[in-house]
Amino acid sequence: MSNEAGYRVVAKLKDGGVCRTPVAPHQQRQALINTAVQIWADFGYQIYDLSSRLTHQFPGGNTFTLAPKAQNKWQEPRIVPRLLRIGRWEDNRRFDAAIGSFWASIPQGELFLERQNAIWAVNDNAGWADAWSAAFISWMMCESGQDLAGFLRNQSHYQYIDDAINGTSTSYKALEIKDAGIPQLGDLICADRSRKNTYKTLEDRKKHLGQRRPTHCDVVINHDKAKNRIFAIGGNVANGVTVTVARLITHNGNTTLEKTSHRPWFTVLRWQNGGSANFSKALQAAN
Repeated sequence: MSNEAGYRVVAKLKDGGVCRTPVAPHQQRQALINTAVQIWADFGYQIYDLSSRLTHQFPGGNTFTLAPKAQNKWQEPRIVPRLLRIGRWEDNRRFDAAIGSFWASIPQGELFLERQNAIWAVNDNAGWADAWSAAFISWMMCESGQDLAGFLRNQSHYQYIDDAINGTSTSYKALEIKDAGIPQLGDLICADRSRKNTYKTLEDRKKHLGQRRPTHCDVVINHDKAKNRIFAIGGNVANGVTVTVARLITHNGNTTLEKTSHRPWFTVLRWQNGGSANFSKALQAAN
């Protein structure tokens, strides 16, 4: 794989040992937000809006502003429901090295890279065979200086969710949506992707600890509390690195994340340390 995008590609791994030198705990949250915003910018500032009430209409661009239009220089003239801004997608070969690095950040990554390379040896135009959303989250944690004790890097989201439930993660603690309040920068918001018996609460997951489950998590990077929105970055969302816009709702004085049929959130993984973070600072650094 080429390295046009400037990311590391590791052919052989040793226990996933490709992370940066550990970052001081009080700097890790800002490092995570910086990493997330930089890779989002590289993928073209794609935005997926879950906050609109009208699913059949293109969300109004005046509802909020996350990245200035001048910074979104690459945009296709396409409009699809909920996809507010279209970025660059995973089939763009300039991102082979980046996605390879996502896989390289997990202890099991060598197997996925070998499988992908074998596929490309037969068909150079083939896409990525395995969903890379959990590897992407793992890579961001890796790049922001977290070790495996802080975050259990894995190819499946449910593995590190269970780690936060069990208390074996030194960085994250799993909370019920109703108890988490407004998700904070650096928190992970997680949804169940099962088609049947979808989790409604964290207690539902606790009944299946250790069992494989299709799930998805995004990292919260910004708030717009005045308009009751949060913004979270995830990988392999709408074929790229994408910011998902989620609505905040208030009931009996308690403001929480709104669950939707598109993202049935069931837990917030609350970061227990990491210092403070500022989205504007990260956006400026990315441009």
